[in-house]
Amino acid sequence: MARRILTEMKNPLTKMYLALLSFILNNVNKHNLEFQTEGYRMHKLKRATKAGMKGILSNFIRPDLLSVINAYEINVNDATTHQPLDCIYFDAAAERILYENATTIAPDALLTFQQNILRFFVSLSNQMLMWFSSRDMQNNLGLLEALDPTNVVERRPRSIIPSLCDEKDFEEIIQEWRHLTVQCCSFIPYNEPEKFWFAVSQEKCGDEYRYPLLSSFMLCLLSLPHSSASSERILSVFHNIKTKNRNCLKTSTLNALTRSKTLIRNTDCTTWEPDEQLCKTLFEKRLIQHRISSRR
Repeated sequence: MARRILTEMKNPLTKMYLALLSFILNNVNKHNLEFQTEGYRMHKLKRATKAGMKGILSNFIRPDLLSVINAYEINVNDATTHQPLDCIYFDAAAERILYENATTIAPDALLTFQQNILRFFVSLSNQMLMWFSSRDMQNNLGLLEALDPTNVVERRPRSIIPSLCDEKDFEEIIQEWRHLTVQCCSFIPYNEPEKFWFAVSQEKCGDEYRYPLLSSFMLCLLSLPHSSASSERILSVFHNIKTKNRNCLKTSTLNALTRSKTLIRNTDCTTWEPDEQLCKTLFEKRLIQHRISSRR
């Protein structure tokens, strides 16, 4: 058995399979890192997922199709979209092994290898398309690009996430958005979404805030957990709060308890004191809500 394993490990085709596996795992892991970072990157997800998808497709899909068709719209199961078997890319290390052993690898064995690699790429692409190709997901990820200060300056998109806005506030949010895209260059110096939208929330016109609904909405979007680890931590907090005796808590109460746990995470609840900035923020938030309510 050991001799057989050793013989197979010395087989050039086995080495090529292992080289390809290393190549694919490295690419998939880089793609997964986008969902593990603790920093906020929600506004970059659409571009990142599309680039990852296109990188996989470029290994076996015809270049002329990739240059003119959206990566998510290509039918990877259609053989007419595939490159010829001898043009499929399966990593520089695997190609080097093939070059060094070209005289010892049987043509039919090489053909089987190429067919297996093509099937693998098709299967991997189908899995990625299943995760990211839905129209709703792509639309919402595209609209989340509005959080990027660069896109605000460039007035992209013209409208923002109607499916996530409260219907009664949508028109006012759109008006604030359109006003901001014209004015923002003059007073917002930040490139990071968190600092940018906080600065927007503090902008005033006289005694009133200039963008109360828009900034509140965008700051809510910024609170969405980006990484899977962050999501798991939040779900764990929810699970601990919503015990059998407290399963009927309102969403607002659940949010308040979750925020409280976050605020006192690194201290003792018996000695914790709210800082001046927190008190000021809570007061201003209530003032904004009061003014918005009185305006209706």
